[in-house]
Amino acid sequence: MRFLVSVAVLMFVAIGSISCACAGTVPGKAAPDIVSARVSLGFEAEGNRVTRELGVGDEATIRTLLTHLPGVGTGRTSRMAGGWINLVEIILVRADGSEIRVGSDFENWSEGDGDWDVDAGFEPFIRGLFR
Repeated sequence: MRFLVSVAVLMFVAIGSISCACAGTVPGKAAPDIVSARVSLGFEAEGNRVTRELGVGDEATIRTLLTHLPGVGTGRTSRMAGGWINLVEIILVRADGSEIRVGSDFENWSEGDGDWDVDAGFEPFIRGLFR
């Protein structure tokens, strides 16, 4: 009998682990309808934190920005989270006026409920917006 209880507990734990591993995706959820963005870039200058901000409204730049943030605004979550500091903050504005807030340290990005890797082209793209 004790063997059956042990097997049942192991199966419960295994099924729970599988469902947690799949929790990062939301099937059938539509990509966000982003119409504009506000980007804030923080950096050190002469020992002080400086923040520069700009607005992005053209469709091509927004499309490129979204390619660096796959799955943004779709409600996915992850248990992976680190203690990094945002170097860039992005506010994506949907057509209905709702906002999606994204932070990144140029290695990871997050909407606040899990961390996701960014590709190597993300930092040059963001820094290029400020030139």
